[in-house]
Amino acid sequence: MTKIFEELVRRNIFKVAIAYILVGWLIVQVVADMIATYSANPAILPFIIVMLIAGLPAILLVSWAYEITPEGMMKTGEVDAEHSITHKTGKTIDKIIIAAFVMALAYYFWPVV
Repeated sequence: MTKIFEELVRRNIFKVAIAYILVGWLIVQVVADMIATYSANPAILPFIIVMLIAGLPAILLVSWAYEITPEGMMKTGEVDAEHSITHKTGKTIDKIIIAAFVMALAYYFWPVV
């Protein structure tokens, strides 16, 4: 069990999930406000929520199976452990998470007119 957890951490699966959920939440909030503001069809919101929920397992599978390298996306098994840049990719995902969290807080606390 520990090996699996270590591999999930090494491949940045948890970070990808957190970033996806935060950005998805922001998308849902913005779409909900746009629907209210422009009197759009409210059936759009459940569709977007379902698409975001369906996309989570897909994005997690892709982040498990592939690794971002300087040469582009490669299958994880094809990347030599010495040349792996998962640590650098993890730092980039950290920045995305922080930016999304700051935007979520700003969106939540900013007074809506």
